[in-house]
Amino acid sequence: MSGPLVSLLIFFFVLVIGLMMLVAPMTMIFHGASWQMIVALIGGSIFFAIPFQALKDGKIDGPLIGISLVCLVLALQGWAFALDVPSESDALRAAGRAMGEMVVKSP
Repeated sequence: MSGPLVSLLIFFFVLVIGLMMLVAPMTMIFHGASWQMIVALIGGSIFFAIPFQALKDGKIDGPLIGISLVCLVLALQGWAFALDVPSESDALRAAGRAMGEMVVKSP
């Protein structure tokens, strides 16, 4: 099984999982380690160690596709967590609004 659809699918997997391999450590540095980021790193490592090599060589079978999909889901879970983590600027804006409300309400 090969062709443009398979190549596009492999590119999507590599893009999503590969970028998560870069984003997860940075997220853990700034916001602390979480199970979502750790699992995303483990899933990415497994994907690039086993299924990616087989998919690249064109040896596609059911178990490898299953492992690849599990790794993709783990990476997507990591992306959902990374996008949901509030940034420090959000916290500063909220604190500034709270301080502004306190100043306006004070007698």
